[in-house]
Amino acid sequence: IISNEIETLDIANIKLLAGLHKGELVSALYFLQNKDKYKFISDEKIVHKRLEENFGVKCHWTTYLIERLIEGKFITPKDADEIYNEIVQNGFYGSKKVSFSYK
Repeated sequence: IISNEIETLDIANIKLLAGLHKGELVSALYFLQNKDKYKFISDEKIVHKRLEENFGVKCHWTTYLIERLIEGKFITPKDADEIYNEIVQNGFYGSKKVSFSYK
């Protein structure tokens, strides 16, 4: 359980993350304590804004993760297109113009 792994809840950090939903807030707090080990993936603009402006941390989008999966040869560009189109069809709010096959 992520919330049990957070050692201290820094009130100042919580204030700097104002506007995030509970899940995003807990994830961001956990990430800030472990930012040397992980990258933060989120498709919420407010998460990017809060982490970058207040903590100097670069937050990545889902497309970044998909691109890394292609580079690591875990999936093909065609697979990536299919995955991306499927998540968009299931409610992911992303650009329908993204294509990994032509990069």
